[in-house]
Amino acid sequence: MLVVEDNADLREMYQEILTMEGHTVRLCETAADGLAALAAARPDLVLLDLGIAGGVDELLAALPAETRIILASGARDLSERAAALGAAAHLQKPFLPEQLIAAVEKVVPAR
Repeated sequence: MLVVEDNADLREMYQEILTMEGHTVRLCETAADGLAALAAARPDLVLLDLGIAGGVDELLAALPAETRIILASGARDLSERAAALGAAAHLQKPFLPEQLIAAVEKVVPAR
């Protein structure tokens, strides 16, 4: 799983929660980091903060068709944006750890 989040505290929290749930997590701070990570591996899931600066569209375009996406954002129109982008799920920030786990488990069961 690839997590692209510009907030260091949130990245660490996501990694801790998702690792405890049995997922292998690779963290990226920027869309450019996410693009570089895609060159090294094909994640089954990308948890993407829509609020990261620059490159979100390129990152989304570079994802393999089989990669599932969970969008996270504080944007009011998140559900519409998620639907337009074909995201498997979305999380309205702020959200509880249980909501993160539920969204991920809905999309990709723990290993």
